[in-house]
Amino acid sequence: MNFPNRQEYRAAHELGIQNIEHLVFNKWKIVQTKIPSGCTLTTVAKNTISRETAPNLTFYVKGLGTVSNSNGVIIPNRTAGVFSGDRPDHPAGITKLESIEDIELWCCNRTHNRGRLPILTPMIVNKGNNINISNKELYLVCYGTIDNREAPYTIIAIQEKTIVAQETTYILKFED
Repeated sequence: MNFPNRQEYRAAHELGIQNIEHLVFNKWKIVQTKIPSGCTLTTVAKNTISRETAPNLTFYVKGLGTVSNSNGVIIPNRTAGVFSGDRPDHPAGITKLESIEDIELWCCNRTHNRGRLPILTPMIVNKGNNINISNKELYLVCYGTIDNREAPYTIIAIQEKTIVAQETTYILKFED
């Protein structure tokens, strides 16, 4: 499979955008990105990038942003819960994400992870709801509060248990 290189797809971060790298489960690098209201994140793609070869998996956990593309492709707003793995192919052209409200997203990049991406399953647990986790499952709590503990943190399940959300919480389940 041919993956796009930096000349085919790249992103530009404005001043004020904060990137915090995390190493999770001693294996995967993932970046927590905070985009303040009024900032723009610009990506340039020379060609349409298929979802299978995309360089990133991205999960939005907070905020609101509008998206425009120089080729006129309509791209829905970015809101909490949007996961790039569920999105259509990334269009060619210049794509701008403009933050209307402070945005937070988590991005796992193929280049930073030895040319691989984990299998990620996004989960949204509403306030008062719970999820059952099983032995040996791996979770990154990206945003929110589970069992009275605020994100971000990881859960490595060593036994089956039920965890409860004190507020709407955004979680990524990691698999190889």
